[in-house]
Amino acid sequence: MLDRINGDAIGVMVDDKSDFAGLVANYPGADANSPTGVEIGTQGKEAFVRVLDATEKKRAALLVGPDGIPSLWTYDAEGKEQFDALRGSPAKH
Repeated sequence: MLDRINGDAIGVMVDDKSDFAGLVANYPGADANSPTGVEIGTQGKEAFVRVLDATEKKRAALLVGPDGIPSLWTYDAEGKEQFDALRGSPAKH
């Protein structure tokens, strides 16, 4: 962990419960609960780089799923998938 005076800045972690292993970088916060801005890691059989806004909603993600096919998603302000730029396809809701 690399910490700011009032909270975490960068952390490397493994969470066996969620199957996440990776690095997180947090926005500066007013307390120890600084929001996450970037996640780089694996979860299950998926590898990813995710960018989140200051409210921790996903905004963009580069993913390689279990099938080995990459995708580059953009998300709306609510964190819902909008468009896969690598496949040129909108999300199927």
